[in-house]
Amino acid sequence: MRRTASKIYGIRSTPHYLKYRFFEKKLSLWKEYLDNNERRVLQFLAVPPGSLTITSNKANFARRCSESNIPVPMIKCLYSKHGFDKNLGINAFREETEFANYIRSFCDGSYLIKPITGRHGDGIVKFEVCGSNLIDKDGRDTTANQLIEDSCSNPYGDYGLMVQEFVRPHRDLQPIMNGPGLGTIRFVTLRSPDGDACIPWAVIKLPLRDSISDNFSGGETGNLIAAIDVESGRILRAVGKNPERGLLEEVIEHPETHTTLSGYKLPAWRSTLKHVRAATRAFGEFPSLGWDVAISDKGPVVIEMNTYWCCELIQIAYDRGIREEILSHYALYGIDLSQHDEILGYLNTDEGRAAERGL
Repeated sequence: MRRTASKIYGIRSTPHYLKYRFFEKKLSLWKEYLDNNERRVLQFLAVPPGSLTITSNKANFARRCSESNIPVPMIKCLYSKHGFDKNLGINAFREETEFANYIRSFCDGSYLIKPITGRHGDGIVKFEVCGSNLIDKDGRDTTANQLIEDSCSNPYGDYGLMVQEFVRPHRDLQPIMNGPGLGTIRFVTLRSPDGDACIPWAVIKLPLRDSISDNFSGGETGNLIAAIDVESGRILRAVGKNPERGLLEEVIEHPETHTTLSGYKLPAWRSTLKHVRAATRAFGEFPSLGWDVAISDKGPVVIEMNTYWCCELIQIAYDRGIREEILSHYALYGIDLSQHDEILGYLNTDEGRAAERGL
């Protein structure tokens, strides 16, 4: 009965039924949830033509942030066998041998190698430089060529790689971020046509165990997410997947440190909000953006920006739908779902999927 009703309200698949726990919600609440395909159509219509060359390419994005004095992780170098169209002011290599030799020359420290156009944490490889040795995330000796191979073994690797200094979490985050990975906060910003911007939602992603990436992926990664009260910077509720039941459930305490999550106050919150608002102004051509921001000992750092930010992450974390708020916001720009089926059909083609990724 309820799964049949889900089709009526646009939530068309069993995964949505389970992710949003519709089996325990009134039917009247189901239609308040934004369907992922609706989100794709709205964001496709809202993204200015040609802008994905900036937002989907991490090197271009970092350069524009630096020009606007927005703090981003330092890029050490770039690599693409296809070369680069322009000088980005960063050491760039076309030959893998030269790229590998340059990695070997790094000073001692922690670094990440990742695809320039990657998503969902795919291809992110963490390594340490200790004298003349390269150490992988498991503490084993490795080689620069092996690191490159590991990072390239994903759908985005062919478009090039970048190496960044690893950003360490703020020491006050240690009770909820105790592993080798960096957890970021997904901020969603809505910008009105007259330039006013608001931050209605913020969700912190908490990597567990030995995870380097904080990607949630509906709980399949084993990581947690937690909704944040944007005004105070305190965690409202955390969610993770129960491996025994196979369902997303509220998590009361951190499974490794046993820290109570609800009410936990995030450090440097006012400064973080200030940086997110400044970043939103710097990319004022976009009606809505999703920002991944880390809070480090040196302050907030913008890791990346998402034009196609995930509505599931927000709706799962806050345990409510955001459909009406999103439709009302895009209506200010004359954007609606009247061409939903036609545009979705295009987005599900190879050309459309490439367009979404900015390729």
